[in-house]
Amino acid sequence: MAHKSYSRVSRVNHLIQEVLAEEIELIDDDDLVMTTITGCDVSPDLRHAKVFISVLGDDKHRDRALSALQNNKGRLKRAMSKSTRLKFLPDLHFLIDPSIDIGFKIEKIIQDVHDKDGQLAVRDDNLADQG
Repeated sequence: MAHKSYSRVSRVNHLIQEVLAEEIELIDDDDLVMTTITGCDVSPDLRHAKVFISVLGDDKHRDRALSALQNNKGRLKRAMSKSTRLKFLPDLHFLIDPSIDIGFKIEKIIQDVHDKDGQLAVRDDNLADQG
């Protein structure tokens, strides 16, 4: 038997992410137009799945996308049942992916470190000289 390089939960995470991403593209709902499935975290017992999404737009767009996903949860679970052979279909919990906002904050911090000419800002508090 071939050794599997990653766990069953990891494979289920990836499979659910793919199935949901494909099905969301088929849903005719303007609130889901700029929505992307960025990840999935299934519990070890495969009964619950946190589905992380990214939505282009403000908080209002995010809330509408979460609501649209909640309204289409039955359809998404049916798509999962057709595409997977799992004993239990996990209950889906949709969450905004925090990594996108964290990435923007990190980028802003990096930009703040550089001055307008693209050079590193020089500390003027003399802390760099104390060592």
